[in-house]
Amino acid sequence: MPTTQQIRNWWAPACRGPFTKVALFGEGTVSVDGRIVRAVQALNACLQAHGYSTRKADTGAYNCRKITGGSGYSLHAYGIAIDINWQSNPYGKTLKTDMPGAMVAAIKAIRTMNGKQVWGWGGDYSGNKDAMHFEVVCSPADIVTGINPASVPGSAPLPPPPPAQPTGERDRWRRVQSLVGVTADGLPGPKTEAAINRNLIGWGKNLPGNKNRELVRYLQNQANRRFNNGMAEDGLLGPATNHVIVVQLGQRDGIAGPNAWRALLR
Repeated sequence: MPTTQQIRNWWAPACRGPFTKVALFGEGTVSVDGRIVRAVQALNACLQAHGYSTRKADTGAYNCRKITGGSGYSLHAYGIAIDINWQSNPYGKTLKTDMPGAMVAAIKAIRTMNGKQVWGWGGDYSGNKDAMHFEVVCSPADIVTGINPASVPGSAPLPPPPPAQPTGERDRWRRVQSLVGVTADGLPGPKTEAAINRNLIGWGKNLPGNKNRELVRYLQNQANRRFNNGMAEDGLLGPATNHVIVVQLGQRDGIAGPNAWRALLR
């Protein structure tokens, strides 16, 4: 089994996309690297074969963040890991799961056309167990050979993958809008700007704190995209974030306001 660092190296860079949304059996929908859509569909066939429904509230995939308890990026930041029903499959010292053992075995049995295992399970970790977690354990070169239909329950042809979502300016605004709770139409305007302000406390010279850590983390990610600063995407406002928003974007008023958002997400 490859190490997490090997998998990172195969799928680098983190937090870049493009990402594609895939609906799972039940209510869950996940956003994943567009190259693994077939692999996710195969995993979903296992869920469906065992009648295991995903929940919308506690199922997800792509998340630009560092690994729990470490400094490197989580495989979620590459869009190649999925967490399913985390409320009933928690992370912890002992394994707790409501997933049927036969279903987990079926997911781990999925193979590429060149014979490589596709999915690893966090419940097999030697330390803390992560029963919610499935991660791709093969390389893009393996994935591109295709998923062996004989390794998928039912052996039916997989449906065609949905088109990958572009990662242009409008999509970046949609992401921000989804984080602040307004209509995600990709069009910035007064409602979006007001919502950003409600979700951030004190954007400006002093930056005393923030409310929406995921929003700050995404803005930090976009700052790294624009300027390749290697800034920590920790979701915390501070001098480094302020420097990028105010100085590198050239905001003469010293305030990260509407003009800064438009420049950052360009």
